[in-house]
Amino acid sequence: SDGTMSSHVLYTVSNRVATITLNRPERGNSITPAMVTEIIAAFERVEKDIDVQVVVLTGNGKYFCTGMDLQPGAQAEMSERLKDGSVATLGAQMFESIRACSKPTIAKVNGPAMGGGWGLFFCTDIRVVVKSAFFTFSEVKRGVVPAIISAFITPQLGLFQTKQLMVSGKRVPAEEGYRLGFVSSVADNAEQLEKLTQGWIDELMENGPQAMARVKKAVHYIWQHSHEENRKYVEGLFAETVHAPEALYGMGCFMQKMKPNWGEFAKEHMQSKL
Repeated sequence: SDGTMSSHVLYTVSNRVATITLNRPERGNSITPAMVTEIIAAFERVEKDIDVQVVVLTGNGKYFCTGMDLQPGAQAEMSERLKDGSVATLGAQMFESIRACSKPTIAKVNGPAMGGGWGLFFCTDIRVVVKSAFFTFSEVKRGVVPAIISAFITPQLGLFQTKQLMVSGKRVPAEEGYRLGFVSSVADNAEQLEKLTQGWIDELMENGPQAMARVKKAVHYIWQHSHEENRKYVEGLFAETVHAPEALYGMGCFMQKMKPNWGEFAKEHMQSKL
């Protein structure tokens, strides 16, 4: 199924993969306040769509995303929203909708990511980046603070690296991102970017959707809680999932040397619940 959230945020589904594309290449895929709402809506749609198992977030054109739009028109709209406090709340909600997505998310980074573009990227689970891309916290160069995204990036990047990169605003090439541990794969060119992304998609398609959703939820919980709390949580998780229908189906397929058809299983299981 094909569709759009708007001409600036495209949403398509093919072979159980939802692709959300930032489509404002003439402005470096910079994000307007309207696009913030549309990205949130796209990830809400992903959650509800039983035909979607994997999500790819990418950009059209030369850039992945150059952050929030600093053009006068967008700034005027942002100023209006600042008065009622909605702009920061919606911005945080946009990043959270990606971070908290129950389905595995892949950033297919077709070009440079700056400021808020880094935020989008850091909220995904798997990150495939073309070699010519770079990252930069460009905010400080304009006297701005990368405020909202810092809450999503600092826990992953760590205190020293986050401060160093946010305070300096220096460019980080794709291969340095891989060395620092926040990039999954580096592609030599656009063609290899497609191939490497498809490789990750193929890997994810072999996995139980509910198992992947529970893994994501568990990792987020464990990251934020004490060892004692985590012990209780994982004991409960094991008891809850070991006899779950998806686990029984997956183990049954393994014993019979069959490949699970997770798409069909998901549909049949949802119908049996209705």
